[in-house]
Amino acid sequence: MKKLYSLLALASLLATVSVTAQTYHNVTVSNFSFNPQQLQINAGDTVLWTNIGGQHSVVGDVINFPDNPESFGNEIGSVGWTYEFIFTLPGVYSYKCGVHASMTGSIIVSESTGISEIESSDYFVIFPNPVVNQLSWKWNDDMPLPNAVLTIYNVQGKLVDKFYMNSMSTYDVSSFSEGIYTFAIIEENDIIQSGKLLVIK
Repeated sequence: MKKLYSLLALASLLATVSVTAQTYHNVTVSNFSFNPQQLQINAGDTVLWTNIGGQHSVVGDVINFPDNPESFGNEIGSVGWTYEFIFTLPGVYSYKCGVHASMTGSIIVSESTGISEIESSDYFVIFPNPVVNQLSWKWNDDMPLPNAVLTIYNVQGKLVDKFYMNSMSTYDVSSFSEGIYTFAIIEENDIIQSGKLLVIK
């Protein structure tokens, strides 16, 4: 029980920090990859790309990616360039390098103001939270959305897993490391619900 209280205190501290300080998210560009490849951020946050190796660019326009809420990107350049963009519209953004088509990335922008925001339960309730082994959820009115995808990210913003929710009501997290995770439910490229998840061992 003492360990649980310590973890909850840590979660609260990290939540406060994320709201007040973590508005910049860094992506390094090198070795034919964006790192991290996936990010989950809040509306109003800034993503900063830094090229540390090779000829690259960021291409996230709606011509190449029609489902993007808006366009973003920069010109092709060599080592040393930086590019930043403030994401104000929630949604799922895809992008690629203008030189290397297989070099791709994605950004999920949530309406939430940070990890400390109280989880909305408009569509489903997730439990238990904190969780040890088995995560469960129940749809409000017992009416799951047919195309809802649950995405789970670690504190570095790396995608841990994603899957369609309508085919199951539980998920095994026993292989997860102890710590704080964030999740987002995506339906037709829109984030309809997001929140935080605490895994304990």
